[in-house]
Amino acid sequence: MTHAKLTIVAFLIAAGCRPAALAPPRDTAPGDSDPVVVDTDRPTDDTGTEQIGTNAYDFSPTRIGSVAVQLSDEAITSLRNDPWTWVEGAATIDGSHYASVGVRLRGKYGAFRTIDQKPKLKIDFNRYVEGQRHLDLESMSLNNTVVDCSYLKETVAAEVYAAAGVIASRAGYTAVTVNDEAYGLYVVVETQDDPFLERHWSDDSGNLYDGKYWMDENWNYVLLDFGDGVDRYFDLEEGEDVGFSDIAAISEAVTAYWGSQGFYENTQHLLDWDSIHHNWAADQWVGQLDGYCLNRNNYRVYFDPDDGGRADLIPTDLDYAFIPAEDWWMDWDYPEGNLAEACLMDHACTAAWKDAVETLLVTLETTDWEQRAGEIWAVIESDAFIDTRRECSDYEVAITRDYLYDWVRGRSAELHSHWEL
Repeated sequence: MTHAKLTIVAFLIAAGCRPAALAPPRDTAPGDSDPVVVDTDRPTDDTGTEQIGTNAYDFSPTRIGSVAVQLSDEAITSLRNDPWTWVEGAATIDGSHYASVGVRLRGKYGAFRTIDQKPKLKIDFNRYVEGQRHLDLESMSLNNTVVDCSYLKETVAAEVYAAAGVIASRAGYTAVTVNDEAYGLYVVVETQDDPFLERHWSDDSGNLYDGKYWMDENWNYVLLDFGDGVDRYFDLEEGEDVGFSDIAAISEAVTAYWGSQGFYENTQHLLDWDSIHHNWAADQWVGQLDGYCLNRNNYRVYFDPDDGGRADLIPTDLDYAFIPAEDWWMDWDYPEGNLAEACLMDHACTAAWKDAVETLLVTLETTDWEQRAGEIWAVIESDAFIDTRRECSDYEVAITRDYLYDWVRGRSAELHSHWEL
């Protein structure tokens, strides 16, 4: 196994940060009426859960919403000193006002930016007001697009996953202000929490773990994978603490059957291989280099009670998608993820993965993905170019957008060739 290889691959975009007048804040989405004040004393059901309505948040990437965050001076100071600890603030989302929400920064390496730059943000409606939601959302994850000059990667990739039937977060756009200062165009990504589980699994009581890298007290960077002796560092996001026994069962099987032709057969009771193969096929089509297969990063694991407790892998954080593997000294024939590497050493597992790729290509050919990306771009173009907190020049925005167009136009043909279909 290549377990000892823990490398940090730096993908740096050279861009100028130019101070300029901030764009006028957008307090409401186009066509919205005056902001609606949310009454936190609204009726609850017999379990005490607040009833906030059943309308779903609109993640369509062909609209731009609005998020206005208000933070006290003390909260701003706290986020400067400790970006990942929650502070209390207020938020107005597409005209609906919430007097008390939790706010913190997100990210470590890569896309992390301070509160005074263009930070990734998380808003938790449930943090200080039990049961509070915005429509069907318990929280909002706002991605700053600083490593994606095109602003298109996460939204286009989300639509590819959806078309492929792969469980993944939806993604759309919103304009963000903090204390009435414009923070620019953000991608709002569906948080993988309780409502996400409710939407995808009939039994949402299973354990959900975050497999993103772990940082020790010395800021050493540790990638998480099965069979690497790091089971206890997976982060239990939802579910019941079982001492990581469910993660450990997969790790034990990886170790026991590594390199054998029995790996696929002997892990069927632990892993939903059909969903995983379709997941990886979509990963490869969108060039997700910072995901499980190639970098053992940005994924979650859900153990589905309705499927005998078998695990599904869920992709997250797609801002490093649409990049050729060789740009990060990686190769889809030699993935770093232990499950993927072991799969390619098992003939039956490889054949099933290949079948999933072939199915994906047939599915995706019904959509003109270049046209779809162009439709999304037409909606966000003006907001992208007036985003004064972006770190990409106008030229870099245009060239990365055009590169994504080229990618989606030719990617299916590349995978046909790669897999010798």
